[in-house]
Parts: sequence; structure tokens; C-alpha cells
Amino acid sequence: MTFAEEIENEIKEFVSKTENIYYFPDSNYGVEYLNNNFRFLGTKIDLSKEKNYTSCDFKENDFLDMIKFFEFKDIKEKILESNEIHYVGDGITNSELVFLGKDFFKVLEFLFENIPEHHYIFDVEKKWCLLIATEGWIAYGEKSIER
Repeated sequence: MTFAEEIENEIKEFVSKTENIYYFPDSNYGVEYLNNNFRFLGTKIDLSKEKNYTSCDFKENDFLDMIKFFEFKDIKEKILESNEIHYVGDGITNSELVFLGKDFFKVLEFLFENIPEHHYIFDVEKKWCLLIATEGWIAYGEKSIER
């Protein structure tokens, strides 16, 4: 079994033990959404030009240091109010997770501590995106919602 297959199995096991989290074996929808809605700088999304952009560094592999970010502005409230959050990684995993905002921190802790890749978490309806980089930085930005 490859490392990627082991990681996918770990994700499937987590999802099977957690209500209201949906696993899709293919992340094409999420990847296409990100590619069509956000700018990239190299291989990572560049949220610095987006509305309400916020970023910070944290101690690498330190979940408690990383979650301090969610006390900035009103990011935490926006995320928790989301009805449908999507997650895709940037290389090891091929899957996509979809879950409720109220489950965000439970999912985030699992991903951060078990999946060693960059994490892209976003809300299609509210048009926010969060990038958590394995090197120890996090960024948040929002697209303007057209009416």
C-alpha cells in the first residue's frame, strides 16, 4: 500500500466515525472551483489580493498555535456559519470532504494532525477560502459576492 493510499484510508476511517462529513474519492470539483475563482502564485493560491485578506505564521506542526488565527477579525464566525464547507489537499490526497461549519474545528484538527499536505478549505456560497500551509502559515480571503 502506498503512502497516499494509507492517508486516504485514514480519511475514510475518520469520516466513517463522524456524522455529517461526506467523503468524495475525487477532488475535481473542489480543484476546479479553486482554479476558476482564485489567483495562484506558483502552485499555491494567492489570497493576498482578496477581500478581507488575513494571514499569519504559526509554529510548524503546532495545532494550538495555528488555531489562534481564528480569533482574528470575524473569520471564526463566518466559518462556523457556513452550511457547506469543502476541503481538498494539494498533492497527497485525491479526495474531497464536505461538512458543516459547526464541524470545522473537529475536521481541521484531524486534517492538521494527520494529513501532511497543504489544506484548502472553502465555502462556495460565501466565497471564502482558507489555506493552511505545512510550512507554518495560514491565509484567509474572500471573493466579492456578485448579486
